[in-house]
Amino acid sequence: PWFIGEYGANGQPASVIESDLQSMRRTASRGVGFKGAGIFQFQTAYEKGGSEMNFGLFSLGEEISKTGEVCDDAAPCAVWPVRCLDVELPWLEGTAGDRAAAVAAAWGGAVPRDSPGACKTRPSTSTTEGFSSPGLPTTTTAAATRATTARRSGSHGPAMPGGRGPGGQPSAMPPLSPMRGIAYGALPCTEHACGGQGLPSEDMPQAGYAVQWGPEGRDDLGVMRALGAN
Repeated sequence: PWFIGEYGANGQPASVIESDLQSMRRTASRGVGFKGAGIFQFQTAYEKGGSEMNFGLFSLGEEISKTGEVCDDAAPCAVWPVRCLDVELPWLEGTAGDRAAAVAAAWGGAVPRDSPGACKTRPSTSTTEGFSSPGLPTTTTAAATRATTARRSGSHGPAMPGGRGPGGQPSAMPPLSPMRGIAYGALPCTEHACGGQGLPSEDMPQAGYAVQWGPEGRDDLGVMRALGAN
């Protein structure tokens, strides 16, 4: 058995991302040894800079909270800003920036409008409900439209953040195959090399980062589940 661990789709338009992920899902469903794929990656890697910034589904906006104290053997203990999630990726041209919506459309999910970590929508500038995109036109892309329609209709399986499905009812876990994963290394930086402050700990599951990934904070895990990840 094998899977694609980091499908990056560097510079690809939303239609290609959606088509590729749908093709992977169909192939994995045939039971021929291929198990599925993980998209690279959840958040823009500001700390790396350059072409490494092309792979995130979400960028970071204004500060909304603070991490707990995070540290490991290589990084001293520190508290870092937690910023809201935004679908705007202005360094990518055209629909190449509609990465989150493309993933949601391929996986039958949605970019959640009510995620606690979503940047506040600015009127007449949003392409995906609940997430702001001030640099993009008011018309939605095809991928964003399909993802939003899936959320409204409740016709697709993935649960919304917090383990709730359509109508607010508790949801069971979605099927675990084919694999639909998202690489997660959401360091709380918005500048290359974190602005010279030194890199924060890359041990993301530690309790200090729970305000980013947990349901009492930004709920990144809930956002992934809403997109259709399993």
